[in-house]
Amino acid sequence: MNDTHQRHAHTVQYYEGSYNDHECRNTFCTAAADNTVKLWDMRAGAPVREFSGGHTNRSLTIGFAASNCYKYLLTGSEDRAAAVYDVASGQAIGKTKGKDHGDSVIDVAINPVAYEWSSACIDGYVRTFREPAVKLKQPRAGNPPPN
Repeated sequence: MNDTHQRHAHTVQYYEGSYNDHECRNTFCTAAADNTVKLWDMRAGAPVREFSGGHTNRSLTIGFAASNCYKYLLTGSEDRAAAVYDVASGQAIGKTKGKDHGDSVIDVAINPVAYEWSSACIDGYVRTFREPAVKLKQPRAGNPPPN
């Protein structure tokens, strides 16, 4: 697949759904220093969803993780935060506060069993949050997502 992003793709990850989930075998995400993460469907040969506007990625390698239910995508950000996107719409639905992280968040991981997630920052710390990354209140149509 050519022309994946405006800048080179630095991270790629297949969706690791259940073994019986045949649809997941056709999807993967890529991230690039163009402020986007894209969800691809190999059958279409093109991105089917783009996640942008909730995170900043201009120069660093930033990681992301999909929730087990595949409804949410959590990504790091150069603005000392982690952003949460709704996979179905591609919209940013939440963000951690800048005070939660001391520097750029370069990777995230979601615990597949417990209700927690972790972030890795350039400041050398790994932080674990034992709560949702965002209060999952969907914005009303026409309203911007919460920050």
